[in-house]
Amino acid sequence: MVRTLLPGERVELAFLEFAEPSLEGLVEGLLGQDSRAGGWPVLIVPVFLSGGGDVAADLPGLVEMLCERFPGVRFETTGALGEDPQVLSAMAAAVAGLACSRPGSRASSRS
Repeated sequence: MVRTLLPGERVELAFLEFAEPSLEGLVEGLLGQDSRAGGWPVLIVPVFLSGGGDVAADLPGLVEMLCERFPGVRFETTGALGEDPQVLSAMAAAVAGLACSRPGSRASSRS
């Protein structure tokens, strides 16, 4: 879906833990073993509900290691996706929709 919204941009998915590809593995695969490769920015968007936990503990060190390993690449990191106001609004609307769709819901009788 993101690829459709960003034609002409390379969009890849990586994971911090428990699944493949890892962020490190993905970057290595894209750039190869040439530490001078790149020349374009890599935007890392943590698809987490909050910026705590893995995002705060693991991601900064991992990005720092990637910057050292691939000095020709500019790595940029956004905040956690779940903290974006548009995402929060979409989640609130989804919760309200689910609540209203329950049989006997008081919320559904208000409309």
